[in-house]
Amino acid sequence: MANDVHEVDSWREEFLASRYGDVQRGLEVTPQALNEIAHVLLLAGEWFEARAKLEQALQREPRSARASNNLAVSYAAAGDAAHALEHFEAAVGSDSADAGLWLNLGLLRHAHGDSLGGDMAVGEALSRGAGYPEACRLLGLPLTG
Repeated sequence: MANDVHEVDSWREEFLASRYGDVQRGLEVTPQALNEIAHVLLLAGEWFEARAKLEQALQREPRSARASNNLAVSYAAAGDAAHALEHFEAAVGSDSADAGLWLNLGLLRHAHGDSLGGDMAVGEALSRGAGYPEACRLLGLPLTG
């Protein structure tokens, strides 16, 4: 009986391989997938679990601005400004064209007493993001006047 089960299992594997190829070899956890999982965890308030996924993503893709930004958010939410700043700066270093990254960096700098550094980063955000209307959009503020 055990031999029959093994033989049927072997036939099933051969059929699946012939029909669908080597599916298991194609399954891989990508940095993007880890980042998406972490994003959901961040939204659920699971900062430490999100951080673990983001650190895995950065091990696989060290210059991921998105993963660095999200990791900074997890540190900021946990009250660890030093690590948050480190990762916001890494995010900006990986994608200096992203106005949202500059805005995040500037806001955190301001929140922790670095008004000059905050102003410089917010200025970069404004210059890269089409000015005042885009800054309002990035901050989620209504556009006035």
